[in-house]
Amino acid sequence: MKRKWILLVISTVLLVLGLLLYLLFNREAFISRVFLEIIPIHISFNDSFGIRILRGFGADFLWSVSFALIVQAIVWIEKKKTGLLVFCSLLGIVYELMQCFGITPGTADIVDVIVYILGSLFAILIILGGKLYEEKSDVSVNNGY
Repeated sequence: MKRKWILLVISTVLLVLGLLLYLLFNREAFISRVFLEIIPIHISFNDSFGIRILRGFGADFLWSVSFALIVQAIVWIEKKKTGLLVFCSLLGIVYELMQCFGITPGTADIVDVIVYILGSLFAILIILGGKLYEEKSDVSVNNGY
């Protein structure tokens, strides 16, 4: 139960960070304009490669990691981490296809699909890292340390 709450907290933090990135970098979006009218923040960034990657894909990456962690916390699949990856990645692909066919607003982009897959993989690393840490601490407790 404690692991689920940890995943939910991490997921919430990543969700908020993704939202902040989106609001700061996508000033033309309606919600960004409203946010920046309420809290006038003016940050200028150079146009380096890293900033362009962060601007274009940072929020999507953080949101995909957050989504995969939420799915893991709700479903709690102990053994089939690949099923989680496939599920989360398929939803990203479906979303991009919906953009491609004009069902939802936006521009379909293959790089977004890659970012969703990488985000799901990163979430699995977080989940596995927490499990490995827990197993190590369980072993030390069982040995009387």
